[in-house]
Amino acid sequence: MISLKTGLRVKGVILVMNTVTCPATVKRKGIIRQGVVPSSRLQTEESLSESISGAVQTRGQKAKKERPLSPLKTSGKFFENGLTREDLSKEQREEAEFLTFFSDAKEAKVRLTTRGGNETSFEVKNAVLFRRFTSPRVENGKLFKQIVVPKRYQQNVLSIAHDSPLSGHLGAKKTQDRVASNFYWPGVKATSNRFCASCDICQKTVSKGRVGKAPLGRMPLIDTPFQRVAIDLVGPIAPITDRGNRYILTLVDYATRFPEAIALSGISTECVAEALLEIFSRVGIPAEILTDMGTQFTSELMKEISRLLQIKQLTTTPYHPMCKGLVERFNGTLKRMLKRTCAERPKDWDRFLPALLFAYGRSHRSR
Repeated sequence: MISLKTGLRVKGVILVMNTVTCPATVKRKGIIRQGVVPSSRLQTEESLSESISGAVQTRGQKAKKERPLSPLKTSGKFFENGLTREDLSKEQREEAEFLTFFSDAKEAKVRLTTRGGNETSFEVKNAVLFRRFTSPRVENGKLFKQIVVPKRYQQNVLSIAHDSPLSGHLGAKKTQDRVASNFYWPGVKATSNRFCASCDICQKTVSKGRVGKAPLGRMPLIDTPFQRVAIDLVGPIAPITDRGNRYILTLVDYATRFPEAIALSGISTECVAEALLEIFSRVGIPAEILTDMGTQFTSELMKEISRLLQIKQLTTTPYHPMCKGLVERFNGTLKRMLKRTCAERPKDWDRFLPALLFAYGRSHRSR
């Protein structure tokens, strides 16, 4: 094995070869010379080797060098075919809104606002209309000399002030300030707000921010019987009774804590409506019913029944059962009573409902 290094830019050295593995014929002919290389020469070789390694070009670098650079993607050209001073002056004079500005510039009229102390005037310089604006609240009364932009070029100015890489898609206020530093047109603030609000990139990348919590309201104190009742469904309960019941419709009055419960075989809108009519025919029709957002209570059938009976329907906040905590607490108590009472006869739990309702109504807690 022979290790070679050729092409060195060291005076008097053409080839470097490992003397251990060098063939004997090469040694005998005196092509190589053994000895200690001076440190200065080593330093020269190291620097040259670095320059040589730096000059090496890989295939990837060659392909990248041959590939032409793509143009930078910006928000679009400001002026497609260029804009001369004559074109700008012509566009300004064709704008009907700018006639008053030209008149003020001709008369050298200065408009002063009494509310903020702003001074506004117009001037024509080199056939181009400018607006001169000063305000004590903006940069300590700095004078801004703004080009009055015709409608044709307003979107281009906004695009540069908002969409360009040097603008960074900032908010409407900063975009408006960037525009106002050099340009002006009537309604520039409203136009800037609409442009930023309709920016497609800003809408896709806007942060969600902090979601505010909805304010909580207070539940009124009800002292009239059947002014408001809460209704809920319990189940499915296992096992199914011999009558085929597996659900319970519960009702609690807010004023008297009077409970009602009816066993159901299903929880369709028709079954729930029939059970409610049975309760209302015995104890009376309430003024308001409070339910959750279940489809059994929000269906068109229930709305029609409420309209016919002149009952006001109230619904709780989704996934917030605390809103009707009175009936939820009754449901827990009723299930615990059923579990203990029907331990020996679990399939007859619907037969024990009237007795358990009597026991609950006679307890001190319900008073």
